[in-house]
Amino acid sequence: MYIPKYFKVIAIDEIEEFISKHSFGTLVTTKKNRPIATHLPFYLEKDVDGHSYLTGHMAYGNPQ
Repeated sequence: MYIPKYFKVIAIDEIEEFISKHSFGTLVTTKKNRPIATHLPFYLEKDVDGHSYLTGHMAYGNPQ
């Protein structure tokens, strides 16, 4: 994804702080050609080597 220079954040501390404060993402899909936005919880984790990664959860239900 293209990110203009003035919007690009490369400071990992700033990125981690933002994710901690806003710990959700939005998955956009379509159904019958209409967009559906689903908010998903995310959690920022670090492994033993200090590498950061996101985990999240999405459940699928079949509403009747």
